[in-house]
Amino acid sequence: MNSDQLQYLIEISKNPSINIASQKLHITSQALSTAIKKLESELGFSLLNRTFKGISLTEDGQWLVQKSTQFLADIENRKQQHDANQSQRHQGTLEILINYSGIELKETQKEHILNAIKNHSTEFGFVFRTKVNGVYVDTIDDDLIFEPIFHGDFVLLTNSNSELAKFNSITLKKAVQYPICSYNPLITQQDTLYHFLTNWFKLPVHYTIESHYAVYKEKIQRGLANALSIFFLTEPQPNNYIENCKIIHFRDDIRIYCGLVKNRTTDLSENARFFIQSLKELTTVSLQSANKD
Repeated sequence: MNSDQLQYLIEISKNPSINIASQKLHITSQALSTAIKKLESELGFSLLNRTFKGISLTEDGQWLVQKSTQFLADIENRKQQHDANQSQRHQGTLEILINYSGIELKETQKEHILNAIKNHSTEFGFVFRTKVNGVYVDTIDDDLIFEPIFHGDFVLLTNSNSELAKFNSITLKKAVQYPICSYNPLITQQDTLYHFLTNWFKLPVHYTIESHYAVYKEKIQRGLANALSIFFLTEPQPNNYIENCKIIHFRDDIRIYCGLVKNRTTDLSENARFFIQSLKELTTVSLQSANKD
């Protein structure tokens, strides 16, 4: 017995048929029926009355739904309590001290980076930009230069038992017909993906974001939502990858670039040039290693 089976039974209790429950869980009706039958076999008693008119809970089924609902709620509360301290470590400022160059890196919003470079309060920065059909979806000031260093593809992470798992590639329009969830501990940056989908693609989307990784992971693993992610060529797995999920590529031409932004009229210092050159060399090595694998 596992938490997925209990969650499935709870969803069945809210719906008049297996088919409707499976649609809301984003798994096939056969997979749902099999999971419940396996649970009944493990417990040794029936949970559902199955007739030509539909399904209903047995007395044992009603008892298990009541117990499971409270149990899963208690588990979720405990997870969030334990995850709270960990997620706090992802927020705020990230400082990296480099002995030779003395460069200090800070994590902040994209707009802050661009303004700081334009106002000459910092020499350079790193930002992410998205291209759709070869065109950047955002613009930067003419006084600034953007130099891509590495890039990745937009992908979808889905439960291996979901309806979408049978595809190797789909359109973004098809993907957003199902609930979408993403993970981002930085509250101020949480609406970026939503605006990208609604403003650029003009797509209606059922979109939620989680600042607690454990909650995000649970949603994807239970098949309650799918995740939009970035698969960088320098990495073995997509960003925020969930174990045992299928990676589905998009047929749309969507590419995410991470690159350097600097002022067009200002020369970089020796330390800045050293750091950037070292980063480019490291990226090249990572790409070569990835291509060999």
